[in-house]
Amino acid sequence: MDDASDLAELLACPCDHKSPLVAQDGAFYCADPACAHAVGGKPFSRVNGIPVLISFDHCDTICNEARYQALETSFYVPRRQQNMASRLKKLLAGDSDVTLSNCARFLTEVRQNSARPKILVIGSGTKGQGTNALWESSDIIRTGIDIYPSDTTDYIADAHYLPFRNESFDGVWIQAVLEHVADPNAVAEEIHRVLKPDGLVYAETPFMQQVHEGAYDFQRFSVSGHRYLFRRFEQIAIGGNKGPGTVLAWAIRYFIWGLFRSRKVAVLLSYPFLMILRLADRFTDKRALWDGPSGVFFLGRKSNVTIRQESLPDLYRGFQ
Repeated sequence: MDDASDLAELLACPCDHKSPLVAQDGAFYCADPACAHAVGGKPFSRVNGIPVLISFDHCDTICNEARYQALETSFYVPRRQQNMASRLKKLLAGDSDVTLSNCARFLTEVRQNSARPKILVIGSGTKGQGTNALWESSDIIRTGIDIYPSDTTDYIADAHYLPFRNESFDGVWIQAVLEHVADPNAVAEEIHRVLKPDGLVYAETPFMQQVHEGAYDFQRFSVSGHRYLFRRFEQIAIGGNKGPGTVLAWAIRYFIWGLFRSRKVAVLLSYPFLMILRLADRFTDKRALWDGPSGVFFLGRKSNVTIRQESLPDLYRGFQ
């Protein structure tokens, strides 16, 4: 996180009243004396020095307070370390051209609103593929939240209850997160709340992917369904990301996994298919990114107008 003192002023209690947070004796408290987290009450805890801005008493959250109190090193699902093998694998797989292009466009758009934009990265525990420009830009003030600690997590928070004041950010980036939240509509509303007028949001979410992260995988969206999730935003760009070839590679991996009962074997045997089928995606008709994409994206601007359901069929650009 950059400019920590300025960003601390944006913090708010995750409870309904969204009162400012105050720092005292190394802990955060709610400024509302009636709140359970007020000074003299229950402070927000820390894990590995990172504030845990979740109200376990007042918020319906999937996060588990006991796990933070126990200082667990692996939260919810095992986190694979970024060793040399995993870095090589990521390099060989390559970044999505769609994500790279959309990241550049997101940054261009958000810089038109501010010379030094504040961007909230939801799901910052691991840097997303194709986001180097987002993380390496020196003119951006980044704040990262996730439900587990990492070097790129500034605050541990639940996206259903963002611990920030209204109209705090110029942009929000949420990549490969919405499939893991119980109520994506609530998260979209929170994003709308914390964005400044005309603020930008960029979201990437799976469509035709098998379950990943086990018990913490809940949602999938088509291009049109994803657009309607962000119905209170003006559309700048929507579409699919990674085509049917990538989808088929995922299916092959999970078939092998089921056959041999081993994830390691599945990854090893399916990797050549992934390389070949991802290359084949470059030759498929663009309409396939509507009917059979691996994932979908939405780039939009905060608006006071809500789109109507009757407009959704006009969005479709697929084969059917």
